[in-house]
Amino acid sequence: MTAPRSAGSPPSPTTASAITSTSCRTTVSERAPARFYTLRLDIDTAAGHLSPGGFDFLAQTPLHAADGEPFATGTIDPEGIALSSNGSLFLSSEGDTPRRIEPFVREMALDGSHIRALDVPAPYLTAEGGDRGVRRNLGFEPLTVTPDGTLLITGTENALFQDGAPASLESGSPSRLLVFDTATGQARAQYRYRTDPVVAPPAEPEGFHTNGLVELLALDNQTLLALERSYSVGAGNSIRLFRVTLDETGSLDDDGSKAATTSTPAVAKTLLLKLSNLGLALDNIEGMTFGPDLEDGRRTLILVSDNNFSADQMTQLIALAVEPVFLLNHSARSARTQP
Repeated sequence: MTAPRSAGSPPSPTTASAITSTSCRTTVSERAPARFYTLRLDIDTAAGHLSPGGFDFLAQTPLHAADGEPFATGTIDPEGIALSSNGSLFLSSEGDTPRRIEPFVREMALDGSHIRALDVPAPYLTAEGGDRGVRRNLGFEPLTVTPDGTLLITGTENALFQDGAPASLESGSPSRLLVFDTATGQARAQYRYRTDPVVAPPAEPEGFHTNGLVELLALDNQTLLALERSYSVGAGNSIRLFRVTLDETGSLDDDGSKAATTSTPAVAKTLLLKLSNLGLALDNIEGMTFGPDLEDGRRTLILVSDNNFSADQMTQLIALAVEPVFLLNHSARSARTQP
């Protein structure tokens, strides 16, 4: 999710974008092309308030492949969207390892047309036998552009096949962060990011459970907010917000060929907030962006859920009012919801 705002524009309301897919995993998405929505959030910057229903859908825009046609069903699983400094969109797709559909990161015009494909390094791509590359539904989930517009950062929700196991109740997963140069479209750096273990056991011993890196939001070229979503059948969702520092500690070799295993050092990660502490009923939160600054100096942080086209889930928007120092100094913590 991205919330663009041009220099000199008023702080409220905010315009944001979100995406949906033609993934073959749901019947609803097969009936319509991959597309992104533009929506308007009406946030009272004086009161720090987003009222229930305080948003409007302004447009939906179909996404097109390089040939100019809409993406064929099953060829794209879009997860991340971010606005570039020149007004285009970057889009990430998870891929599908069993079907040999590669993950990708592309730049798209605001009318949904293809501009270019960024060069995804070989370790992320699939291989015969399914023993390398991204795991199904655990690939390129997050996406963010640095404030200066020079870097685009994505990551894998969980480990590549060759790097280790998915997250479990006992252990986190050695994911990767991938940094692109927005000017050249080439990968500039890779880092190891270790997720937390799954937060709660499922109701049944063999029930589905997962935890993964689902969103990133760049504060500068080295500091990110990272969102992890844990889910277990019968226990629901647990959402945690971290601050991440990119440094040499978690850096992988330039071509990323060295596996990001459990013994590889990871980037520094500091827990900022457990959303369960806010007393909210949480759905599958997977998107994050900044909204307008409030008149008292706080920033708004907007979170959005992915409802998976499921009748049992909801599209949830959460607005948090955040002290700027909270983002950089976890000892000075202050975050509260805007009702």
